[in-house]
Amino acid sequence: MLAITELNMVFGDFDDDKIFEIEKSKLHKNVGNGVKVVEFT
Repeated sequence: MLAITELNMVFGDFDDDKIFEIEKSKLHKNVGNGVKVVEFT
């Protein structure tokens, strides 16, 4: 189980296989600066 903290709010517990952390993905790291993404849905 995983809890996610965003802006001092805690969301979770979520099953590990139901989470995709975009900030830790290769895609996010390779897109470059200036591209906006949704961090939490």
